[in-house]
Amino acid sequence: MPGLHAKLQQRTFGDYGHFLNHRQAISHCGRYLVYDTRNADSDIAKTTRIESLDLRDNSIRILYDTHSQSIHGPGVGAVVCHPLRSTVVFIHGLTHCDELQPYSMTRRFGACLHIEPSVPNSDPKSKLVSIESRSLQTAIPWGVLRGGTHAHSFSSDGTWISFTYNDALAPEHRTVGF
Repeated sequence: MPGLHAKLQQRTFGDYGHFLNHRQAISHCGRYLVYDTRNADSDIAKTTRIESLDLRDNSIRILYDTHSQSIHGPGVGAVVCHPLRSTVVFIHGLTHCDELQPYSMTRRFGACLHIEPSVPNSDPKSKLVSIESRSLQTAIPWGVLRGGTHAHSFSSDGTWISFTYNDALAPEHRTVGF
């Protein structure tokens, strides 16, 4: 681009992936860059952590670790930042993944992490909550999903989260929701 004078600088050096979502990867305050630790787009099932990079001092903090990871899941990834506060949303596979029921596009949910301030260079205190309800019954209550969400994105005022949804009983019918 004409007039753009940029200097490239490597900011992370870990021997694992640093995968940026293509939207809302920078915190509301502009200080942190959030990412997951996969090496390839298709590796969410194998990915264990959500991290942040402090753009002031290049320190890395683990925001979330699955602690129960296997080759079948649960897996995490595609993290986005809330536009007004220290909150992130990301894909999280169901916690009871195994060989018969591995991570898949219908076996995941939107996870919301409210990040509390912490001492520099330490892991922040945070609480994970699901942003959706799930039921695999034929007749499901209003507002309850029976599949998996992904492609989460906050509205500019942070009051809405859009997502793409894959139904477990009709996975070929991808829909969009808020």
